[in-house]
Amino acid sequence: MKHMKRAAASLLACAALCAVLAGCGSQQEPETTPPQQSTSSEPTEQVTTPSGEPEDPGTVFEQYEAGLEAQGIAFEKVQMAAEIVGAAEGAKYKIGDGAVELYLFDEEAEAYTAAEEKQALTLEGFGDFPATVENGMALMVSDLEEDAYLEIFRSLTTAE
Repeated sequence: MKHMKRAAASLLACAALCAVLAGCGSQQEPETTPPQQSTSSEPTEQVTTPSGEPEDPGTVFEQYEAGLEAQGIAFEKVQMAAEIVGAAEGAKYKIGDGAVELYLFDEEAEAYTAAEEKQALTLEGFGDFPATVENGMALMVSDLEEDAYLEIFRSLTTAE
C-alpha cells in the first residue's frame, strides 16, 4: 500500500511537470513571410509623425522581426519563459532547422551583469549557453550562421 501511494505521488509529480513544460512552449504565434528579392544594405530613413516627432520604432522584438523581414528571412515566433535566464522578456524565432533567441533584461539586474560579463546565459541546472550580451539585451543563435542575425541585433534600440 505504501508503495502504491509513492508511485501515485510520483506519477502526479511527472504529470504536473509535463503540463508546466508543455505550457511554456504552447504560446506559438506563427509569423512567416515570403522571401524578398532585394537585400539593400542602405541605411533606412527615419520616419517622422505629422508633428515632426520621430516615429516610435517599436519594441526591440518588433524591430528584430522587421529586420528579419527586411532580409527576407521567414520565421515562426514563440514567446519564451524569460525569467528562467533572469530576463524580463524573451522570444524565440524558429528559422528553418535553427533558432534565434532574443532576451530583454533590466540592466541593473544581477542576471544581466553576470550574462554580460560571461557573454553567456545561465539556465539553472543546465549551465551556461554562449550568447551576445550588450545594451540590456542578449542574443543566442543556434544551428544558423550568426552574422546576419547579429547585424540585426546590433541595430536594435531600446526605449529610454
